[in-house]
Amino acid sequence: TQRLFADQQIRLLAFDMVFSEPAPRAEDDAALARAVAAFPDRVVMAGTVEQLTGPNGTLWTEVLPRNVFTRAGARVGQVGLEPDDDYVVRRMPAGPDSFAAQVLRAVFHQPLFSWLLILCLCLL
Repeated sequence: TQRLFADQQIRLLAFDMVFSEPAPRAEDDAALARAVAAFPDRVVMAGTVEQLTGPNGTLWTEVLPRNVFTRAGARVGQVGLEPDDDYVVRRMPAGPDSFAAQVLRAVFHQPLFSWLLILCLCLL
Protein backbone atom coordinates (compact mmCIF):
# COMPACT_ATOMS: atom_id res chain seq x y z
CA THR A 1 0.00 0.00 0.00
CA GLN A 2 2.91 2.35 0.64
CA ARG A 3 3.86 2.09 -3.02
CA LEU A 4 0.28 2.62 -4.17
CA PHE A 5 -0.26 5.76 -2.10
CA ALA A 6 3.22 7.26 -2.37
CA ASP A 7 4.73 6.05 -5.64
CA GLN A 8 1.54 5.82 -7.69
CA GLN A 9 -0.03 8.79 -5.90
CA ILE A 10 -3.46 7.21 -5.55
CA ARG A 11 -5.87 9.06 -3.28
CA LEU A 12 -8.03 6.12 -2.28
CA LEU A 13 -8.15 2.34 -2.21
CA ALA A 14 -11.71 0.98 -2.42
CA PHE A 15 -12.69 -2.68 -2.10
CA ASP A 16 -16.21 -3.41 -3.33
CA MET A 17 -16.18 -6.73 -1.51
CA VAL A 18 -17.04 -7.51 2.09
CA PHE A 19 -14.17 -8.69 4.27
CA SER A 20 -16.47 -10.19 6.92
CA GLU A 21 -14.72 -13.54 7.33
CA PRO A 22 -11.20 -14.20 8.58
CA ALA A 23 -8.56 -14.89 5.96
CA PRO A 24 -7.26 -18.48 5.82
CA ARG A 25 -3.99 -17.19 7.26
CA ALA A 26 -4.28 -14.80 10.22
CA GLU A 27 -1.14 -12.96 9.14
CA ASP A 28 -2.92 -11.87 5.93
CA ASP A 29 -5.61 -10.05 7.91
CA ALA A 30 -2.95 -8.52 10.16
CA ALA A 31 -0.98 -7.28 7.14
CA LEU A 32 -4.09 -5.73 5.58
CA ALA A 33 -5.02 -4.08 8.90
CA ARG A 34 -1.52 -2.58 9.17
CA ALA A 35 -1.83 -1.24 5.62
CA VAL A 36 -5.22 0.31 6.41
CA ALA A 37 -3.82 1.84 9.62
CA ALA A 38 -1.01 3.46 7.63
CA PHE A 39 -3.61 5.34 5.55
CA PRO A 40 -6.69 5.83 7.75
CA ASP A 41 -9.79 7.16 6.01
CA ARG A 42 -8.25 6.48 2.61
CA VAL A 43 -9.45 2.88 2.40
CA VAL A 44 -13.12 2.04 1.80
CA MET A 45 -14.47 -1.47 2.29
CA ALA A 46 -17.92 -2.71 1.44
CA GLY A 47 -20.68 -3.65 3.83
CA THR A 48 -24.04 -5.11 2.98
CA VAL A 49 -27.36 -6.23 4.40
CA GLU A 50 -28.54 -9.82 4.05
CA GLN A 51 -32.09 -11.04 4.24
CA LEU A 52 -32.74 -14.33 6.01
CA THR A 53 -36.26 -15.69 5.66
CA GLY A 54 -37.51 -18.51 7.84
CA PRO A 55 -40.76 -19.97 9.09
CA ASN A 56 -41.00 -17.31 11.82
CA GLY A 57 -40.44 -14.31 9.59
CA THR A 58 -37.72 -12.32 7.90
CA LEU A 59 -34.54 -11.12 9.54
CA TRP A 60 -32.28 -8.46 8.07
CA THR A 61 -28.68 -8.55 9.25
CA GLU A 62 -25.86 -6.14 8.54
CA VAL A 63 -22.67 -7.72 7.24
CA LEU A 64 -19.63 -5.51 7.81
CA PRO A 65 -15.89 -5.82 7.37
CA ARG A 66 -14.14 -7.39 10.35
CA ASN A 67 -13.50 -5.06 13.28
CA VAL A 68 -9.76 -5.33 12.78
CA PHE A 69 -10.14 -3.31 9.56
CA THR A 70 -12.60 -0.69 10.79
CA ARG A 71 -10.59 -0.14 13.97
CA ALA A 72 -7.56 0.40 11.73
CA GLY A 73 -9.40 3.23 9.97
CA ALA A 74 -11.24 1.72 7.00
CA ARG A 75 -14.45 3.46 5.99
CA VAL A 76 -17.48 1.24 5.31
CA GLY A 77 -19.88 1.84 2.44
CA GLN A 78 -23.07 -0.11 1.87
CA VAL A 79 -23.24 -2.05 -1.39
CA GLY A 80 -26.34 -4.09 -0.62
CA LEU A 81 -28.53 -4.45 -3.69
CA GLU A 82 -32.27 -4.85 -3.43
CA PRO A 83 -33.87 -6.54 -6.41
CA ASP A 84 -37.39 -5.66 -7.47
CA ASP A 85 -40.17 -8.25 -7.23
CA ASP A 86 -39.02 -9.72 -10.55
CA TYR A 87 -35.47 -10.16 -9.10
CA VAL A 88 -33.97 -7.49 -11.36
CA VAL A 89 -31.71 -4.90 -9.72
CA ARG A 90 -32.57 -1.48 -11.11
CA ARG A 91 -31.04 0.82 -8.48
CA MET A 92 -27.72 1.12 -6.74
CA PRO A 93 -27.67 1.95 -3.04
CA ALA A 94 -27.73 5.68 -2.47
CA GLY A 95 -27.51 7.86 0.57
CA PRO A 96 -24.90 8.94 3.06
CA ASP A 97 -23.81 5.38 3.95
CA SER A 98 -23.57 4.06 0.40
CA PHE A 99 -20.30 2.83 -1.02
CA ALA A 100 -20.25 5.65 -3.58
CA ALA A 101 -20.78 8.27 -0.88
CA GLN A 102 -17.95 6.91 1.25
CA VAL A 103 -15.64 6.87 -1.77
CA LEU A 104 -16.49 10.49 -2.52
CA ARG A 105 -15.91 11.53 1.09
CA ALA A 106 -12.54 9.80 1.18
CA VAL A 107 -11.40 11.30 -2.11
CA PHE A 108 -12.48 14.87 -1.62
CA HIS A 109 -12.32 15.27 2.17
CA GLN A 110 -14.86 18.06 1.69
CA PRO A 111 -18.15 17.32 3.46
CA LEU A 112 -20.15 19.92 1.52
CA PHE A 113 -18.73 18.92 -1.87
CA SER A 114 -19.25 15.21 -1.24
CA TRP A 115 -22.81 15.85 -0.02
CA LEU A 116 -23.58 17.68 -3.27
CA LEU A 117 -22.27 14.71 -5.24
CA ILE A 118 -24.23 12.31 -3.06
CA LEU A 119 -27.35 14.36 -3.70
CA CYS A 120 -26.72 14.07 -7.44
CA LEU A 121 -26.29 10.28 -7.08
CA CYS A 122 -29.56 10.02 -5.16
CA LEU A 123 -31.44 11.90 -7.85
CA LEU A 124 -30.34 9.50 -10.60
